[in-house]
Amino acid sequence: EDPAAQFLLGDMYARGQGVPKDFEKAAGWIGRSAENGFPLAQHMFGMFLIGGTGVPQNDEEAARWLGKAAEQGLARSEFQLGMMYEEGKGVKQDNAKALELFHSAAEQGNPEAQSTLGVIYVTGEGAPRDLKTGIKWLEKAAEQGAPRAQYLLGFLYAKGQGVAEDFTRAAALLRQSANQGFADAQLLLGFLYSHGKGVTRDDGLAAKWYLQAARQGNREAVTRYAQYAEKGNPQAISNLAELYADGLGVPQDQTKAAQWYLLAAEQGYGPAQHKIGIAYGAGRGVEQDYIRAHMWVNLSAAGGNAEAVKAREIFSRLMTVEQIAQAQKMAREWSTKNPPATE
Repeated sequence: EDPAAQFLLGDMYARGQGVPKDFEKAAGWIGRSAENGFPLAQHMFGMFLIGGTGVPQNDEEAARWLGKAAEQGLARSEFQLGMMYEEGKGVKQDNAKALELFHSAAEQGNPEAQSTLGVIYVTGEGAPRDLKTGIKWLEKAAEQGAPRAQYLLGFLYAKGQGVAEDFTRAAALLRQSANQGFADAQLLLGFLYSHGKGVTRDDGLAAKWYLQAARQGNREAVTRYAQYAEKGNPQAISNLAELYADGLGVPQDQTKAAQWYLLAAEQGYGPAQHKIGIAYGAGRGVEQDYIRAHMWVNLSAAGGNAEAVKAREIFSRLMTVEQIAQAQKMAREWSTKNPPATE
């Protein structure tokens, strides 16, 4: 039996490349390869066991297979096994063993292990605090594009902790991390833009990064983004409504969402007009009112919103001729009193 061929066949089933995706068959072939000593298969089989992918979930067995791959020097397995020792998952919790495995993987260039070591030494959680060593590992991980390392290193440059304060360097690192979707970096980058630290002050970019962090559930980002909405920007108001509607970074509150959508809609913001129309139609956060629902989606549709056109057609089927006429009259009156809807 060729363990490399077994692994490749299992990987094809896992990815659905050239064959229908089938995780049970993938696990079967990868398990056979692992039994034959192929380290990549041992690692993948361990990961399958952690996630219960194609096999019953079993942390203890996962640790055993990851250990076999780690014994053969596979860095990704050393890192994953280190995480299990750190968390006491499938093995007895052991920070010293975790640290040993992280070091071994990091020395081989594994960016996740390097980033984790950086965090451990900078925070002093899992090993005695050592900023110099922590920063060394963060630099190595950041150079390989690890977003958590880029964020923490950027934070340290912004604070001047363990390194000379350098907001320009901080902003560059935070931007790299933020572009990969790391919420804490997005929040801090927004702060730098709002205060002109290391970058030219730009409230638009500050709001952009606060919103991206808020959409990932960062509460502080929601608070900071709300400041832009409170200044009256209709797009910011509508985006804040969306955060309340979806419960992102704030408790879900359809009533508040509707209030913010209505405020933006009244300023002529088309997407918000569509949203508040849907809210009225569904009775979500407001009392159900098909006439107002039709009015608002009609105004949004007039601004070119294709989804609003569809919603208007749906509401029309649920309304009498008289109700539709009233909604159309209200929309005309609103248009006369207010400027055209803008995107």
